[in-house]
Amino acid sequence: MARCRYGEKNSDPARRAYIAAVILGLNDALVELTGALAGFTVSLGDSRTIALAGLTTGVAATLSMASAEYLAEKSRRDLRIALKASLSTGLAYLLTTTVLLAPYLFIKDPVRALVITVSLAALATAGYSWIVSELQCRDFRK
Repeated sequence: MARCRYGEKNSDPARRAYIAAVILGLNDALVELTGALAGFTVSLGDSRTIALAGLTTGVAATLSMASAEYLAEKSRRDLRIALKASLSTGLAYLLTTTVLLAPYLFIKDPVRALVITVSLAALATAGYSWIVSELQCRDFRK
């Protein structure tokens, strides 16, 4: 068994809620926004217009996800944990939105921007999977 760098699995329910909230925001943004950007790329064809449509989608989804996380956590835990979890989800979603939109702001060819965006989404998925495996003391390769 591999030695865990961060000690035993953390059993603190608040910490688990925050980690889960961040992963929820990252994962949801990767799936929803990458799909939306692919559709916008095919239908709109202009990088600036795609970036604006993606930003509008990302901000609206950030607000939606943060409020949904707040309501879900509020029904299970105290108000303080619910607020922190919703902020964690919202910030993770907004950060992911920014990263996925960046290629459209700097590259004129929307198809190339989409290829880079999908590559960034794949790297982000691998990155947060590695972080979670480390926090849970699991082997990333498995």
